[in-house]
Amino acid sequence: MAAIVEAAGATFADVVSLRVFLTDRHHFAAMNQAYADFVVERCGTAVFPARTTLVCGLPREEVLVETDALAVVAEP
Repeated sequence: MAAIVEAAGATFADVVSLRVFLTDRHHFAAMNQAYADFVVERCGTAVFPARTTLVCGLPREEVLVETDALAVVAEP
């Protein structure tokens, strides 16, 4: 995800919102730990982006989790 944000000309500090889509609510604890590790590594003690987590079906059965991010950057 960080590579995609950076390719768009932003940094993880520009991310204001993250959405996480899970296929099984029983994966929430593991996802929550991985999410915390990922965000703390990139944000340190700064303000974390808002997060929404949804349990839903995804287009491909083998996909267990999907995420998207919204980053806000100033115009050049």
